Amino acid sequence: MSHRDLPLHLDASLGVRPALGVQLRAERTLLRELVRDSETHADAGPIRAYLAVDWACAASTQRGASGAAQRLRMARGLRTYRRAILPETAVPNSGLVRACRRPTPSLVTAPQITAVIRAAQDLGPRSSRRPHTFATCIGVVASTGLRVGEAIRLTVPDVHLDATPPVVPRRETTFHTSRLVPLPPTPVVPLRRYRAVRTTLH
Repeated sequence: MSHRDLPLHLDASLGVRPALGVQLRAERTLLRELVRDSETHADAGPIRAYLAVDWACAASTQRGASGAAQRLRMARGLRTYRRAILPETAVPNSGLVRACRRPTPSLVTAPQITAVIRAAQDLGPRSSRRPHTFATCIGVVASTGLRVGEAIRLTVPDVHLDATPPVVPRRETTFHTSRLVPLPPTPVVPLRRYRAVRTTLH
């Protein structure tokens, strides 16, 4: 696979998978970066497998070493696609870069969640909306699994408390999908209370 043909090969590869419902936002950006890197470092012959490994392992301010195995998987996918047409295409082995282990998450107990919500309720000023907003937001995150950013972006019309069951939207998740998340009974009463008091507080 010549480095001069890489942009054309990349466009052909990326054009197939979206038709199959595969989301490629991050992968498209990274593979174009791989193409530019290959054009810079490759000679006139077929691109060597070690170039993909070097690219996958290279760290920068925009990416860390923890994603090296995933980047190598992307490079392997592009080269495997082209090897069906050009048998001389070099595909690096999948085990050349070890995937990083994710750290064990720190689980928060129910008493700890209750303590955080109570601390939020004690925030000042007393006559403001602030303590109610913080306490309600923490309760929603703890009871639904929404990310903090997702909860912060919620608006009052987003929360359907009169539906059966009550639901909140979860937009643009990791896989770029949106869905409705059922609310358990615990946060429904605080949410209704917040909906009532927010119009009287500043």
